[in-house]
Amino acid sequence: MKNSIWNLFSEIHNGLMAKRKFVLKKKRPVFMGFLKVLVCEGYLTGYCIFKEDSDILQINLKYINGKPAIKSMKTISKPGRKIYWSIYQIHKIKCRNKLIIISTHKGLKTLIE
Repeated sequence: MKNSIWNLFSEIHNGLMAKRKFVLKKKRPVFMGFLKVLVCEGYLTGYCIFKEDSDILQINLKYINGKPAIKSMKTISKPGRKIYWSIYQIHKIKCRNKLIIISTHKGLKTLIE
């Protein structure tokens, strides 16, 4: 259960490297927030509930000129080493060409939000 978001990262990355149109993943509430951010930022074309089974998500992958829209994904906080930042530390982060997703008490947000 702890590694579910990291498993989602690897599923999306492996699907992109294999040039698949979509990947299937079991539906979890934390996935919905994470995927919503990625779709709003333009890194995925969308996601929906799989037709045959309502517990499975179909994540539609996006390619730009035949290349994956997501080049790499990294996690800063790990299950064995949680990292907590204050609001003042977060504003010092420089993210010009990167998307940083932060877990807050109001759900998952991007650094700009």
